[in-house]
Amino acid sequence: MMPERTARMALGDLQVFDPIVTTTTGTQIHGLAVYDTLFSLDSKLMPQPQMVEKWGVSDDKKTYTFKLRDGLWWHDGTAVTAADCVASIRRWSQVTPADN
Repeated sequence: MMPERTARMALGDLQVFDPIVTTTTGTQIHGLAVYDTLFSLDSKLMPQPQMVEKWGVSDDKKTYTFKLRDGLWWHDGTAVTAADCVASIRRWSQVTPADN
């Protein structure tokens, strides 16, 4: 019997684990199970905050401000910061996904 804290997934033969560089279904499912995002979709495909505690939009709709919720940690125990999120968003914006 597995410990209660163990989760297992069977996704087939994943070739790429990084959901930023591929749009394959298996990689996307893996990414959703492993990585946190600022917002994620609920069962009705409506965005809901995941890492975000509160957010706002400027009057001109060009600037979004996010406050991260408390208790976000990396696998090594260091706290997730706004700079980490900015780096991730910048990386994401510079890559053009291609099916692998």
